[in-house]
Amino acid sequence: MKTPMFTLLAIFLLAASACAQDFIYLKNGDRLEAVITETTKTSIIYVDYGSSTNDVKIVDKNDIKMIAYSNGEIDEYGFDNKAGQKGDFNKNLFAYHLADLLINNLTISYERILDNGKIGVQIPISIGYRGNYQELGDFQNKFYTGINLNFYPTGQGMWRFFLGPGLRVGSGHIEDYYYDYGNGNNYYYNKDVFYFKFHINNGIMFSPIPELSLVASLSLGIRYVDENIYDYKVRTTGAASFNMIYRF
Repeated sequence: MKTPMFTLLAIFLLAASACAQDFIYLKNGDRLEAVITETTKTSIIYVDYGSSTNDVKIVDKNDIKMIAYSNGEIDEYGFDNKAGQKGDFNKNLFAYHLADLLINNLTISYERILDNGKIGVQIPISIGYRGNYQELGDFQNKFYTGINLNFYPTGQGMWRFFLGPGLRVGSGHIEDYYYDYGNGNNYYYNKDVFYFKFHINNGIMFSPIPELSLVASLSLGIRYVDENIYDYKVRTTGAASFNMIYRF
């Protein structure tokens, strides 16, 4: 008789597990008695507990305050949705640097967010095109690439701050007049030169959805230009950027 009893008990436990009751607490104060069947990046899919029709329903994660699962686990949802809290935002970032168009640069970059969501490795590529040098100063970029290391202290989410160092090497163009104190003459200077930059980036990233981000950043550092026309080859430099990012 013991074997049939154990069999019946096992069947009962399996049936109870299959119909386990979860509680979904919404931000508007409602509580849903549900059996959760699937979780996506942006929503919870469930059926009403005890329903005879088993109609599938969906609730947006942004509307959820907390979920109490039948196994005792609790998931709390704050301002960011659960996808953002768990770092489920897509980790490959292709960026178009919109603000660089104002200084005659066409710049794109690729960034890979590492698995922990707190470190990103970014590689930019920029091509400068000829413009009005009087408006841009005596130096204009022709081409550069490099590497930036971005730190996200709170991981990935809707609003995130980041900072980190960057290295840049490239070719620039100098077009300027300079005065030769030796003979008292003015000379017109027009030449391509090599340059190097080291800077610290600080920025804010806004990600309304896991596939799209907007970034505003400021950087400050030093620039080395390999040309004797300058009194100082090393100078302080700074920049501002506004980027639109596709995440995949």
